[in-house]
This record gives sequence, C-alpha cells and structure tokens, in this order.
Amino acid sequence: MKTRDEVLVGLVVTAAIIVTIVGSLWLARGGLSKGYPLFAKFPWGAGLKQGQPVLLVGVSVGYVDEVDLHQDGILVTT
Repeated sequence: MKTRDEVLVGLVVTAAIIVTIVGSLWLARGGLSKGYPLFAKFPWGAGLKQGQPVLLVGVSVGYVDEVDLHQDGILVTT
C-alpha cells in the first residue's frame, strides 16, 4: 500500500507541475484575450494602408485595422 501511495502522490505532483507550466505559458501569451487596440496619430502617413502588418523591432505584432484622416489633417490609425 505504501508504494501505491507514493506513486499516486508522484503522479499528482507531476500533473500539478505540468498544469502550472502550461497555464503560465498560456497566460503569458494572452490567455483568452486576442489583444487590445492601440491608436496612433501621425502628421504624415503616405503609403499606410488597412491590413498592413505592424512591426516592432522586426517582429509582427499586429496589423493596421483602420486609417482615418481627421479634419485637422491628422492621420489616426487603429
């Protein structure tokens, strides 16, 4: 009986460690959220189009969802 209990405890501890690691990685990558919108204003935006990838230090971090030109001449992107 003692050996069986030790094996059971080992399996439970191993499962808990795996769940903790997988859960931590899942949360670090955003969990249930699909991201959040960021807004940027530019005085000049020639060539900026909807759907273009947004790069941060060469890594794709999103895409241009919307491009609006305000009355004061400011280009706002989402």
